[in-house]
Amino acid sequence: MAAPALPPVLPGVKLRGWDLDAQALFARTRGKAIFWNNNYSYAWNAQPEVDFNTALGIPDHTVIGSFIAKYRFQPRWSVKYSIMPTTINGGGGDSSAQWGGWQGQGARSKWERLYQQMGLVYDPILTPTSRVGIFADYVRLNERVSVFQTMSGTGGFTFDNDLNMAMAGVEVEKMLKFTRLASVLSVECKAGVAFCDDAFGSDMSTGLKYSIPMNNGRSGFLKGGYRYLTYKKKYSDTKMIDTCMDGGFVEMGFVF
Repeated sequence: MAAPALPPVLPGVKLRGWDLDAQALFARTRGKAIFWNNNYSYAWNAQPEVDFNTALGIPDHTVIGSFIAKYRFQPRWSVKYSIMPTTINGGGGDSSAQWGGWQGQGARSKWERLYQQMGLVYDPILTPTSRVGIFADYVRLNERVSVFQTMSGTGGFTFDNDLNMAMAGVEVEKMLKFTRLASVLSVECKAGVAFCDDAFGSDMSTGLKYSIPMNNGRSGFLKGGYRYLTYKKKYSDTKMIDTCMDGGFVEMGFVF
């Protein structure tokens, strides 16, 4: 006699359960800034926006890793934490670029960034085949863009951008296909908007997720899709930064 068919159920984190994920973002990295140093009067009223790629020689493509942990402490409530560290080295530079007191070629550059989120997720809609979550996060962004002189001996010039922001958003997962072996193909979308600290940002992603059941109610998954992150802050007419990272990603995780 054949075993009865399993009912279609979207895998999810059980009460007092964990969801641990690792993601690789194949990012196109872009940025521009205005960075004026008052110690160098020759550039007064001549400061253009400096492009990270063409002017500072920072590569426009790199792979960025991130890690996410989520714990469900109530049937519809979860707490989550994510971290994305980034370090990108570059060199060269446009001869017309101005960065602090540096102007011209013959420099090394470095873009360092630590992006962290911590917050709560509430699921107002939680059915066997779909989930809608609303999240509120605290966002901490520590960013440093440095240019080091290699020929003139005038040292380096560093732009520090430290942001403390709030983020609100929504995440949706919908089952597309359920197999008789209980594997699930679903689509997952997230969108968040960050604000406060006189800055603006967003973090959005969409992708397909393939979940595979494991023993004792645990499961694993593979996911692939597209992610877009951007943050911008204008300190003054002589100091501004606008960055963007976007591209395809692959992600794997375990739910237990």
